[in-house]
Amino acid sequence: MTTTTKKEEKPYRKVPIVILGQNETDGKSNEEEKQKLQQINGSDEIISTLLNHEYIKDILQNEKWNSKTTEMNMNKFLSNASTSSSDSTSAIEEKESEEEKNKKKWIEYSNDLSLILYPNICRTLSDSYKTFSYIDEEKNQQQFSTFQRFSIKTIGSLAMYFAASRIKKKYNIEDERKALLDKIVDMEQAKDGLDGGKKKFLVDDEDVTEEGKQSDDGHPGLADLSIYGVLKSIEHTDAFHDVVIERKDGENENGDVAIKQWYYRMKDQVEGS
Repeated sequence: MTTTTKKEEKPYRKVPIVILGQNETDGKSNEEEKQKLQQINGSDEIISTLLNHEYIKDILQNEKWNSKTTEMNMNKFLSNASTSSSDSTSAIEEKESEEEKNKKKWIEYSNDLSLILYPNICRTLSDSYKTFSYIDEEKNQQQFSTFQRFSIKTIGSLAMYFAASRIKKKYNIEDERKALLDKIVDMEQAKDGLDGGKKKFLVDDEDVTEEGKQSDDGHPGLADLSIYGVLKSIEHTDAFHDVVIERKDGENENGDVAIKQWYYRMKDQVEGS
């Protein structure tokens, strides 16, 4: 999806948007092709749809994701992602209700985080231009002509810079970098978050030892994946380096902040070493 080339026919005007399906014409009419494409709107619906897609399920059930040596055990992950329950006892239902509330809290957090990211990655024209540098990556050179890439970087970055300014005004964001840092620190310090780095992932308390540290069999869940996806999208920007990589406040004994350790732990689980 790009700013200057996107053609949106449906009323949904927010991001993210994912189009599922093949886009090869093979001499067929545009109407026939449109029927093969499915537009998914919003982070929650995208993740839910992908996790229930047969192709994705096959990939996630491979040896790497079910290895005993990896925290990302897919049975546990899909169980955490599920919103349904067949247990009937009130105690279990209450526990699952709390787990569901915690999961929803952090998924909503990822939506709020994505809102703050926008004015951070486009806070100056230079930042905005750098944000669109992804269009010059080799994989995009095959999809966009030289003129299209130039237009996206110049016109697109200018448009996004002014749009980011409007977002700051709309949501009363005075210092976008401080707002982003405060949001990240909330996740780092929250007891049901990373708890100052004691937890490896955003999971419930049953995976935390009596000493207050997460056990080795802790698993990332849907909330982890949602937030990781938001931060991954800005990995190449100055905003990411400022609040995740180069931060000095809140360092632990290893010289890292909790969000940095969590992010690269997630990166290893999702992308592999």
